[in-house]
Amino acid sequence: MAWKYRFVIAACARWEAPYAAEWLSYHRAIGFEHVYLYCNDDDPAELYEAILPFTQGPEPFVTFRYFPEQGMQRKMLLHFCAHNGQDSEWVSFLDLDEFLRLPPGQTLPEYMRGFEDKTDCLMFNWVYCGPNGHKTPPESVLKGLTRRQPSVHPFTKMVFRSWILGQPELFRNAPDCSFLHRLHQYVAADIRPMNVLGEDMSGYYDDPHFNGLADEWAHDRKPLNRIFEANAFIHHYAFRTESAFTDRVARGLGGDFHGQDHWGRVAANEELRIGFTANINAVEDLALANVWDEIIAASARLGVTPVPDPPVPNAIMKWYFALSASSFGSDAHDWPSLIRASVISARANTGLKPFLLWDGPEHEFLNELRGLGVTVIFHKVSYYSALAEYRRNDPHGLATSAGCFLRTDIPLVEIEDAFVLYTDCDVMFLRDPVPMLANLRPVHFAACTEFTIDDGLNSGVLLLNIARMRADYPKFTTFITANLSLGLDQDMYRAFYADKWEKLPPELNWKPYWGRNTGATILHWHGIKPVLVQSMFADPAFTTHPDLMLLVRRNPEGYKHYLEYYAYFLRDRAEKPAPSGCAAVVLVVKNEVTDILAWLAWYRLLGFDAAIVYDDGSTDGTWEKLQQAAQFWDIRLHRTIGPQDVHYEFRQTKSYLHALAAYAGVFEWLGFFDADEFLQLSKHATVRDFLASFADADEVGINWCNYGSSGHILKPEIPAPLAYHWHSSVHTSVNRHVKCFVRPEKVGSGWVNVHCFDVPSGRAVLANGQRLEWSKTQGIIEGTPDWSVAKVMHYQCRSMEHFIERMKKRPELPATEALWRNYDFHDIEDTSPLSQAEALLAGIKALTASPGAKPPPLPDAPVFFIGGSDPVLIEEMLTTGQRVVAVEPDAKFYYTLAEQFAAPIAERRLVLENFAPAPRGGEIALLTPGDGGRPYHVVTISWEELVAKHGHPTHVHMGGEVPGFPALPG
Repeated sequence: MAWKYRFVIAACARWEAPYAAEWLSYHRAIGFEHVYLYCNDDDPAELYEAILPFTQGPEPFVTFRYFPEQGMQRKMLLHFCAHNGQDSEWVSFLDLDEFLRLPPGQTLPEYMRGFEDKTDCLMFNWVYCGPNGHKTPPESVLKGLTRRQPSVHPFTKMVFRSWILGQPELFRNAPDCSFLHRLHQYVAADIRPMNVLGEDMSGYYDDPHFNGLADEWAHDRKPLNRIFEANAFIHHYAFRTESAFTDRVARGLGGDFHGQDHWGRVAANEELRIGFTANINAVEDLALANVWDEIIAASARLGVTPVPDPPVPNAIMKWYFALSASSFGSDAHDWPSLIRASVISARANTGLKPFLLWDGPEHEFLNELRGLGVTVIFHKVSYYSALAEYRRNDPHGLATSAGCFLRTDIPLVEIEDAFVLYTDCDVMFLRDPVPMLANLRPVHFAACTEFTIDDGLNSGVLLLNIARMRADYPKFTTFITANLSLGLDQDMYRAFYADKWEKLPPELNWKPYWGRNTGATILHWHGIKPVLVQSMFADPAFTTHPDLMLLVRRNPEGYKHYLEYYAYFLRDRAEKPAPSGCAAVVLVVKNEVTDILAWLAWYRLLGFDAAIVYDDGSTDGTWEKLQQAAQFWDIRLHRTIGPQDVHYEFRQTKSYLHALAAYAGVFEWLGFFDADEFLQLSKHATVRDFLASFADADEVGINWCNYGSSGHILKPEIPAPLAYHWHSSVHTSVNRHVKCFVRPEKVGSGWVNVHCFDVPSGRAVLANGQRLEWSKTQGIIEGTPDWSVAKVMHYQCRSMEHFIERMKKRPELPATEALWRNYDFHDIEDTSPLSQAEALLAGIKALTASPGAKPPPLPDAPVFFIGGSDPVLIEEMLTTGQRVVAVEPDAKFYYTLAEQFAAPIAERRLVLENFAPAPRGGEIALLTPGDGGRPYHVVTISWEELVAKHGHPTHVHMGGEVPGFPALPG
């Protein structure tokens, strides 16, 4: 295979601008050929300016990408794996505080010659380097930080073969960032992991007590001195100054770094900090300082001084869409809602700059779009007269053509950018497409496919090379006007460019009838639009063009899934119902079946008007419990927003933002609490009374009070407030965290974290009425908590059984006895919640459905009607207590049956399937009565699929002989 590079680095950086140039220069000098650098700063300009010379020239050393969502290291590096993982032969994941050390005089290609026939993954141990007494960052890391710890750290980083990143199970199996240290554990392929001593490392990380095992490996087998003698390890400059511990916390613990708050505890404990610093400053080591001197001397001899271009912030791509006023009023499309969803989703999830090409006069809708940041460009397609002549007897066709062909004129309109994105008006942006598009440079344009992932071009999403398309414009438009009989613009792109266009990933033009896809980036309502889909779901008798209905029947669950997004993006335009209550509690929950009813009952007991619950894919019965409880209390049930393959905090953030938007004006206050958090009010009987005292505030913060296990090994059978009585001292630092109530309509558009919302500081108070003063980290107060008015009883530990289950879900946390002791607080006993025992237990019972008489079970084996679904026979079978499955390919007759048998369908005694029976899956064309001989395309279902779905039948009624369908007694 011909790789672009032999050795590359993929790296994520936050607050690394002062150190980046040295890090890049060093690794280029030792033999790395390219770096894919993901900037995770709040503003990328500083880092971009620092590394700008490395991004210039015909063969730049750095590909720079901006990723604003804080802390999602896994997501950034998996993006690299998906898009550039196969660019090179060997890859390394290194942070900007990690320098790969090699034996003197050797480059990485030279060093790897001794290993490449033996291993697919060479593992280098960390060695921590200390701050050397620096209070401020040194000018040079390598020259200023020349002391290290005397022993090898157990963690490793790797140089590994890129084919490993092509294994699809990596994306499924890596729940966190641990794959950065041990790739071989996440793929099924046979990988040969080895350390620099040539020892097999396949079992190194397997022991659940890894740190102890690693220490044993490092000391009892005494490879430590041999590794130092081998001169190959990672200098880890995690602590460049004496204040590095607090700086690490201030930099942010969001996303994949939420487990690193232990550095804050090191900073707060002087004895621990002094001891740790002394260890990592123990040994002087000038090896990399000497290497840096050699690099500087060699660079000076070259006499090269790169001249940087002006720094730019995050790359902003222009997004064009187009429409003619003459087709704007189509009821079958509802263009206003489609365009709103497109623009609002782009504002929410991308940095795209929207431009509308509009063929028509000024319109009030254009002012609405301008208010959403859209630049409106009035433009009529340059060859409109040719279209008008060709469509002179077809006004509807002319209206459609006038809008469709507008996209071909974008190269005339756009005069600044080299590449722009075009989409149809009926799209939604589920995530930012720019990272996927940033390095694509099509010769003419790139597009996705049509009805299947493998078929021809669909012009609904285009990445346009403006200069090349402008050069082609005269020939292209001449071809168009000479061949209007071919169809619309899409047909012209296909015919004129034939095999000259390039493919985009299908996620950039995903169709609902392809089903749910957590990686979908641009969702395209290709074919039938939401207004008609909603009508189909609301009214089984509703009909429209059969080909459009066929799309929905291909994957109704896909359409239902993306309709939820559609409603979400249009929520700001929907009329808000009148406020229905003072306060609702908001929860994001997963697998809390044993405790969820107690949590709901507690907040109901406090007087909350409702619970707004987002279930994060529970598999233990939590969702079913919630549905049951919703029969007895106002519980607004949702699924979390966002794909399951990203970190939980991403979905929690999106769900919180949804709650703020959806319930503004519905509830005066929203309180955001987790399933292990129980609000306790000390001076007020109800939450309404409590919140009434904050007329001049928009955010009320209530401090944590962290509880321990109270000696429980197994999960107690009673609710948490009744089971756990011992909690931490008010001076325990973790209790400085708060959880908040907010007035949803007063929260700004920014996002801080789950402990703090975008509210002006002057409008934020604590439960005691004092102004809320944050420490360096928002969400953590500066002073000592005051629990006299309210507190959040935080049962983070609960029983040891709870703790073990949590550790299994969170492999990034060290599952050690020390961590258990840190959580298991028992400083102060508080039995005051016991006074609520009787009311709480009664509340739990009130949320539990009384067991009623169950209807007799239906027979397991159904009767099949395969085509020729006779209503009289179906009624006869149902009357005798049979379960019936009718496969009816004719859409009109299908809906007639659905209306006639609505009651047994609701009772699941009858199931209608709108398929055509066939030996295998796919689609076939049928000629049905009353359609004038026009072929009608129908999705097929095989005998095997039918039986797998509904079970083996007792009888089969066949409307005709079908290959592959057995003749059973009927």
